[in-house]
Amino acid sequence: MLHEIRNTVEPDVFPPQYAAPRYHLQPPGTHPTVEDDSLLPPLRVIYARQQTHDAHGPLTTILHVPSSFLLGFHLLFTMSDNTTWLITGTNRGIGLEFVKQVLQSPSNIVIAACRNPAAADALQALAASYPDRLHITTIDIGDPESIKASVEPVKRLLEEKGLDYLVNNAAITEGNDRAFSLSLDGLMRSFRINVAGPALVSQTYLPYLEKGRRKVIMNFTSGIASIGLDYGAKNASYSISKTALNMLTYKQATERPDVIAFVVDPGWVKTDMGGEGAMIEAEESVSHLLKLITGATQESSGKFFRYTGEVLPCCQPSTTVLTMSSKRTWLITGANRGIGLELVSQLTASPDNTVLAACRDPTTASALQTLQASLSTPSRLHIIQLGTTDPASISAAAVHATTILHAQDSPDHKGLDYLINNAGV
Repeated sequence: MLHEIRNTVEPDVFPPQYAAPRYHLQPPGTHPTVEDDSLLPPLRVIYARQQTHDAHGPLTTILHVPSSFLLGFHLLFTMSDNTTWLITGTNRGIGLEFVKQVLQSPSNIVIAACRNPAAADALQALAASYPDRLHITTIDIGDPESIKASVEPVKRLLEEKGLDYLVNNAAITEGNDRAFSLSLDGLMRSFRINVAGPALVSQTYLPYLEKGRRKVIMNFTSGIASIGLDYGAKNASYSISKTALNMLTYKQATERPDVIAFVVDPGWVKTDMGGEGAMIEAEESVSHLLKLITGATQESSGKFFRYTGEVLPCCQPSTTVLTMSSKRTWLITGANRGIGLELVSQLTASPDNTVLAACRDPTTASALQTLQASLSTPSRLHIIQLGTTDPASISAAAVHATTILHAQDSPDHKGLDYLINNAGV
């Protein structure tokens, strides 16, 4: 037995989009008749037509059912079949195309996030076409306060439902910079937006993913973030930050095996960020990406995919063998303790090594000073000041190191052979 719900008397209470006959309810138990109306509260009424069949053909009975009851039951019935998405960076490019294609399924509810919704004309136009299924919210992934502030409006939109899919698409690029000439500000900006942003968005919305049916995080990376694919020196800041994003995703997957988290390279797509030379249309890339994310399983978690579904290598083992020969010079940062100090200790055991041990405050590096005093040739160990977070300190250390190297006994060897960036927090 099926009920066709018709909005015959109260369009203001039961909107027309909910009154289409495609919404069919199968009531449990007995077949209700017109007398059943007495069991319901005397609220405003719409009509539901009950169709049954007997040996003489179809019969129709008019039921009087309170509209508020039917609307609530309808929403409960239909919302349970919806799939919820939160997608960042949706004002243009891949993010905008992703929203378009996700909306092609009537069961999808999309929360589209971007930094400035008021200026996102294409996204606003799309929202006008899908007023019930596309909701635009503000998230600047480079701003922790913006991410935190996005929770309340998203919570209201989701009501008691969870989040099925989180797509961390938003990113920036510093262009084709190189490792030895990149801007420190640009590199830090890339880390803030391309790594810390997705990390904080994922943290913030984890409670909603936990309530979702799918619990999938897809982080957008790039093929040039793979050491194994060997794309060379180009796009240093972008590549470095996306490699860090790959590791973040692996850590997410291993910490929470109940969540499916993976990274995907969307390909070189014809977007503003893709720039000149891009070969793939956004429509093609996204169509593959949708198949990948909706088909993701626990086996997908922690992996690095191409948009076509191929698993990509993250890195490759080095085949380089470090060989030692006479008269080598070393510069080691973070040398005042731990691994750095042990490196200095073992290297200075060989009379062929000259070591420049760098640390933030040489005056408090008592272990280094003791080691230097114990050497038969103290000039093989030089302690220099170098704060790795201070560009001025780094520049001053370079001048100091140059002076030391040029003062070496060997006229043929006044350069630096090994630089070990050990300092970290």
